[in-house]
Amino acid sequence: MEGSLVEASLFSPRLPNQTASGSDGILPWLNPAAAVSDSSILGSKYEAVKLEANFNCGLEMFRITCNTTLRLESKSEFLIRSVSSAPLCRELIAADKHVNDEVLYVFGDNVVPLCVQHHSDMFAIVYAEVKQPTTVMVAVSEKEAVASHLNLKLEATILRKEVLVHTGYRHFVDRKKYSQLDDFIHSLKSTGGNTGNILWEFGAVNMLNPHTTLIHTKPVCPIDATVTATTNTFISTTSPFSKQMDNLLHSIINVSGKCDGTKLVPSIVLGVGVQASIDSKVDPITAFSVSEAQTDFLTNFEKRGNGVIPNIAVRGQMTADVCKKAGKDICLPLGCPSLMINSDLHIGVTVEEKWAFVISKELSGKRLRVVITVPAGSHALVMVEKLIIAIAQEHEVLIILQMQEDAGFIKNLARKTKVDLPARYFVSIFDWIDVIKTYDIVISTRIHGGMAAVAAGVPFFVVATDMRILELVESMAIPHQLHSSVPEEFNFRKFITDVNFNGTFFDETRIKAAKRYTDMVESIGLEVNPYIKKLSSLQ
Repeated sequence: MEGSLVEASLFSPRLPNQTASGSDGILPWLNPAAAVSDSSILGSKYEAVKLEANFNCGLEMFRITCNTTLRLESKSEFLIRSVSSAPLCRELIAADKHVNDEVLYVFGDNVVPLCVQHHSDMFAIVYAEVKQPTTVMVAVSEKEAVASHLNLKLEATILRKEVLVHTGYRHFVDRKKYSQLDDFIHSLKSTGGNTGNILWEFGAVNMLNPHTTLIHTKPVCPIDATVTATTNTFISTTSPFSKQMDNLLHSIINVSGKCDGTKLVPSIVLGVGVQASIDSKVDPITAFSVSEAQTDFLTNFEKRGNGVIPNIAVRGQMTADVCKKAGKDICLPLGCPSLMINSDLHIGVTVEEKWAFVISKELSGKRLRVVITVPAGSHALVMVEKLIIAIAQEHEVLIILQMQEDAGFIKNLARKTKVDLPARYFVSIFDWIDVIKTYDIVISTRIHGGMAAVAAGVPFFVVATDMRILELVESMAIPHQLHSSVPEEFNFRKFITDVNFNGTFFDETRIKAAKRYTDMVESIGLEVNPYIKKLSSLQ
C-alpha cells in the first residue's frame, strides 16, 4: 500500500494534481463566457455577480460574506444583468488581508458591501462599466438608490451577523493553505484524530447562510450568537473517560458563555450524542448514568434558546431519551448536520434510481467501483476483512482511511491476502466528495464514510458497529444493518440486492430535519442556508 496515500489540500475543492480551471484551462471566475445574461433593465448603472455557496474567486480566498443583503419578496422579479466575477474578484484579492493565524476566521475576511438575495440565489451588486481605478463594489449607503433604480420589492434588509462556531478542532480554521501534507499522521492531528470530523463540522457551518454570516472560531465580543457542534460528549459516569468529557462540557459552557458578563449569548447545539456499545442484553438508557456536568450543559444551553423552539439537536432517539432522563425535554433527534450538505432537494429519489443501476450492473456481471471504510475498534475487524476481500475479488475497490490504525490494518490485510487494496485519505471535504462521485456505491462501517456518500449523491449503505452509528442511521433513514448480522459467508450480490432503499421516505425525513434546523437557526436570530430554507418549505 506504500505510496497509495494521496495527500490532499486542506482547503482546495480539487485534488492536488488538478486545477480549478475548466476543460479549456481558463479559470471559471476569469472566463467572460461564464457570465449569464438575464433579462435586464437597459442602461442600468448596476450589475450583479452571482455568489455560489462556496464562491471563493478560484480558490484565491475564503468564502465571501455580504455586509448588507436586500432580500426580495418571493414572487418578485430580479431584472438585472449577471456578469463575470473577474473585476469583483480582482478587487477582493487586492484588498485581501492575510491576517495572523491567531485571528482564526473560517470564512469572511472578504466582505462585499451590498448583496441581493432572490429566492435561494445570492448576488453581489457592482457598478456597470467601471473605469479603473474606481471600485466596482456598490457601497451600503447606496442601498436605497439600488432598490429604487432596479424597482426591487424588498421583504427584508439583512445585516451581517457575527457568530462563534465552536467545534473543538483546529483543522477547520487553520489559515494555512496546504498544497501537500507531510503524511497521514500529520493530517490526522489537524482533524482530531479522525478525518470524518470534517463532514459533521462542515455540515454544522453549512447550516448558516454563508453570505450573511461572519464566522469566528475563537471567542470574541460582541458576538450575535454561537453554534456549538460537538459529538461524543455524553458518556456514562461509569466510563473511564467520564471525567475528561465532563471537563470538555464545562469548557464549552465557558467558551460560548457571556459577552457582557450577564446576558447569555443566543445559542444552538448540533450533533450531540451518547457513546455506547451495542449490547442486546442491556437497555442502554437504563444503563446510562447522567453526570452533573451533562445536566449543567443542557440547563445552560436551554437558557440560551428563545424558550419556544428547542435549541439542541442530538444524533438520535437514544440521546434524546438520555436528555429526558436528565430532566430536559429539549433535544431533537435529527442525526448528523452533514445530512444537509447535498443541495439536491430530492437526493433520495436520485440515489434510489442509482441503486437500481448498481443492482442491474451487478446482476449483469459487470465490475462495480466500490468504496469501503474500516470500522473503529477491533470488534468488527474480522467481519470487515471478509467483506473487503469478497468484494475486492470481483470488483474495483477503494478503501477510505479515517484513523491512523486504518492504514496498518489495510496494509497487513493486503500483504496477507495478496489482494490489491488501494487506499486514500482526505482532509478536504470537497476532495472526498469529488472522488466518491466517481464510484458506484459506498459501503461504510463508519457514519461519516456513509455521510460523504450522501453528500456526493452516491448509493450508500452503513454497517453499524456501535449504538452511536445505529441511532444516527435510524434517525436519518440511512439503509443499514448491524455488523453482527453480516453472514460469515459474505455474498456481495445478495447483500446489495437485499437493500430496499426508499428514496421518497429518505427525502421526507430530510425535509422534516431541514424544517427543524431552520426553526433552530432562525430562533437565535440567524439566517439559515438558503437552500436548506428551500428544502424545509417542501411538502
